Amino acid sequence: MLHVSVDDNGPGIPVEQRDRVFQPFFTSKRSGTGLGLALVQKIIVFHNGRIVVGTFERSGASLQVTLPLML
Repeated sequence: MLHVSVDDNGPGIPVEQRDRVFQPFFTSKRSGTGLGLALVQKIIVFHNGRIVVGTFERSGASLQVTLPLML
């Protein structure tokens, strides 16, 4: 398995929104479409992977992606 963590130092994702960030058309931005993370998840799942959202230790958001290795 390949494990990748993408972390940022922004405000993070509020706990009450973490279950919804992968739903199509969910956005917390004024001009967002809510399709970005929904598409990312769809692609990762299509390749038998998984993506989860959490918090980065210092602050910000953390997305962990797990994909099977193709040998």
